[in-house]
Amino acid sequence: MFLEINHSSTVPVYQQLKDQIKRSISSGLLPAESKVPSVRDVALHLRINPNTVAKAYRELELEGVLFTRKGQGTFVSRIQPTVSHQERVHKVVLMIDALLLSALQLGLAREEIASLVMERIEARRQAEEQNVGVGRNL
Repeated sequence: MFLEINHSSTVPVYQQLKDQIKRSISSGLLPAESKVPSVRDVALHLRINPNTVAKAYRELELEGVLFTRKGQGTFVSRIQPTVSHQERVHKVVLMIDALLLSALQLGLAREEIASLVMERIEARRQAEEQNVGVGRNL
């Protein structure tokens, strides 16, 4: 599972974790019954307070997304709302549209925006290969 935290975001860290875990589940990266990393492991890898991770896991349990087996760990629930590929693409298109609008309002040219996006894609690819930098692969 690949998780990263944006410390400059206005979204609370625990909510960022919840959102990323839900996306990993809906995209199939975390299938039903798969074990999620321990609170301690996530906290160590992301360098955040374990209580923050515990809060995210606890809320996901209350929502029925995760469940805990005593002495074994935390797992993805069997019953998950599935999000189709088309719905995921639609969500990404909306995010891209919002990004484009913001970037254009900041005075960036379309070519500059495209170049920046390609640079970030490449930086992410390299970071994932090296398991450093942009995020941490758990």
